[in-house]
Amino acid sequence: MVLLSGTSCSRQEEGMRQGHGNVASVIKAIPQAFQVDGVSSALDSDGEVKHLQACLFEDGLLTQVYADWKLSDGGYALSVARMSGTLYVLANLQELDLEALRDEGMTEREWLAMQVATAEGQVAHFFTGKLELDKQPVGQTVLPVDMKRGIARFDLRMRGAGLAVSRLTLKNVAQQGYVFEQDGHPSSSDMDVADQAYSFAPSLQADSLGFAYVYEQANPGLMVRVEGTAGGHKYAVEKALPQVLKRNAVYVLTLGLDEDTQEVSLDVLAWEDGGESALRPDWDGRIVIDREASALPEDAQVNEAGDELSLSCRAVDFTLAVDCDDELELDARPGLPLVIEPARDAGGQVFRNHFRVRTTLLPPNHPLEEAVVHFRRKGLSETYEEDFLTLRVLPNPIRLEGDLWFGRDDYTCDFARYVDNELGRFVMPEGYELDVRFSDGEDAWLKVEAAEGQPQTFRVIGGWRPNDKKADGREQAATLVVRRVSDGQET
Repeated sequence: MVLLSGTSCSRQEEGMRQGHGNVASVIKAIPQAFQVDGVSSALDSDGEVKHLQACLFEDGLLTQVYADWKLSDGGYALSVARMSGTLYVLANLQELDLEALRDEGMTEREWLAMQVATAEGQVAHFFTGKLELDKQPVGQTVLPVDMKRGIARFDLRMRGAGLAVSRLTLKNVAQQGYVFEQDGHPSSSDMDVADQAYSFAPSLQADSLGFAYVYEQANPGLMVRVEGTAGGHKYAVEKALPQVLKRNAVYVLTLGLDEDTQEVSLDVLAWEDGGESALRPDWDGRIVIDREASALPEDAQVNEAGDELSLSCRAVDFTLAVDCDDELELDARPGLPLVIEPARDAGGQVFRNHFRVRTTLLPPNHPLEEAVVHFRRKGLSETYEEDFLTLRVLPNPIRLEGDLWFGRDDYTCDFARYVDNELGRFVMPEGYELDVRFSDGEDAWLKVEAAEGQPQTFRVIGGWRPNDKKADGREQAATLVVRRVSDGQET
């Protein structure tokens, strides 16, 4: 890493202003992570804070240097005795000797014009922050400083089976950048530029996040070239990069493959830093349910956004179609309360983005069950958290009272002891009734009757002699049947 600055003027000694009654304040430096879609996207390759220093400018001159930072609640803390001037905080620029610059009489104008250059093809992973002390609220003792990264990051995402990348070149990249953000001119007019090439052996066949880092720059000559193979054939594609690359931003190169033409495409999308509204790439938009292509149960409900499906408590077996330009694969995760698998035709061929969903009956008194089904875009190595649909199995509308309870898997209530009299009650939805059925040879030891004065409530009563003619202590069983009154349909 090489630090560049202009010529220094002679030092002028100035008196120090006192601020806020000489009460010490704590400066808390908080490093920012790169942001993707407003969410932190920190990588090991992004680097971490290894060295912190700060300096104070008063009346345009560097007057004080601070180095005694301490870790504090996710940030770094520093005490300052007076609240005047402008405090600049630097991370990972330890080659910069602030005390020497102070002794040389560094002015604030020279300070803001400093640049940092690449060293052996590598950029410095540095952070900067700024705080105008004399503009802070009186009495506030903890003053946060957001530490912004001074570089931009490049990610590569691949969508399409059979894609491979052997070489990637960022063309005409600035080899130096300003340490601090500039108003209206992110880079100097006389900046040096060079191509930055990245070779992959073996060829890259999956996403590569943080494969390159560059300095902030305004540069109309920026280009990217990607070379590799697709389906065994060589390809080379080029694309212009944004003319301005911003610090603390992530630029996503998306390599795609058209399944019909086998043509390779390259798109460039910018994710702004966390302080602004992040852009959402079209390819990475939320996947939704394709209502027309799906064969949903009659009582199924899809929310307005198209990413949630609510199912009744009954057992169903249906086809769910998902609307997405990319081919999707299921990201199997344990614990789902339903079965979902790729839909296939009679010959075993998979239907693109169609899935077979099966649920079993949810017994009464069991809570709502929710399945968050994650998908992976084919050709990508990672599963992105926004690529999911939510499927809900709604509670059974029948309510149980008393000692009755039916298991989730076997729908059986086993008392495991002798029981008689009222065992419990079923509170049924409007239009349904309850009946009991016995296997051949079994006595009518159980009966169902409507509860007096309680509409839609049915008592389940265990009998004894003469209903149960044997009553010999044997294990007995009966089947309770829910039936629709209008047509006798059992559910």
